[in-house]
Amino acid sequence: MKYQITIIIILFITCSCSIQRRTHVKGYMSLTKFRGDTSAYIKTNFIDHKERYLGKPLQVFLNDWDLPIKSYLIGPGANLAIDYISISANTNNEINQMLGDDKKYKMVTAIWKTSLKDVELNKVIKQSQLAWTDEAKAYFGKQIITDLKLDDYLRK
Repeated sequence: MKYQITIIIILFITCSCSIQRRTHVKGYMSLTKFRGDTSAYIKTNFIDHKERYLGKPLQVFLNDWDLPIKSYLIGPGANLAIDYISISANTNNEINQMLGDDKKYKMVTAIWKTSLKDVELNKVIKQSQLAWTDEAKAYFGKQIITDLKLDDYLRK
């Protein structure tokens, strides 16, 4: 019984902290209010209020983000530098399984202030294989955002 009470108290504290962390964002609306429409939830809470994140490290955005991140895609710019990252709540395999020939999948895209091209970037990509790992979060979390969009990922 003592063990069960301890677990309940820990869960209550964890949930309270989680709710408090997100509700401090002005205008935040929970996912349940969107009846499963994740794209509308993301647009309303993050894209429509992107000024909170512009000129700041990606980590500021990640601190407010409350959906799981399982994978990411990177976008090459000039000279094979990376100009942006798109994050997803699904693995790349899950995305490919969900997509039919004519389907689209929405991803949040952060465009960097400075294109990325360094040894550490290559190491992170090679190790993570585009899965959202602690190393990927640490590396990309330091990068400065100049724009934030909700983009379609199209199956090719």
